[in-house]
Amino acid sequence: MEKKSLQSRRNGIAIGGIRGSSGKTFVSIGIIKSLMRRGISVAPFKKGPDYIDPAWLTISSGNQCYNLDTFLMDDVKIIENFPKINLSADFAIVE
Repeated sequence: MEKKSLQSRRNGIAIGGIRGSSGKTFVSIGIIKSLMRRGISVAPFKKGPDYIDPAWLTISSGNQCYNLDTFLMDDVKIIENFPKINLSADFAIVE
């Protein structure tokens, strides 16, 4: 795989848990709201097939939540798309 330039990077964090229903979305929404209160716009991402959590992440951030599921998408497509989605956002959260 070719080396990516610094321009294809973005600031962000990943929120994970050891199982479903562990509070990942709750924590993610809290972080999103905290960042937004500081004037930082957030690009939300969800890993996994789900439609309810992405809706909450979209509502809380004001930006469309996109899926980064490595089971449904190949790695190359995810690596290509991640830096291109929600370019106006200052920060990314992957849940």
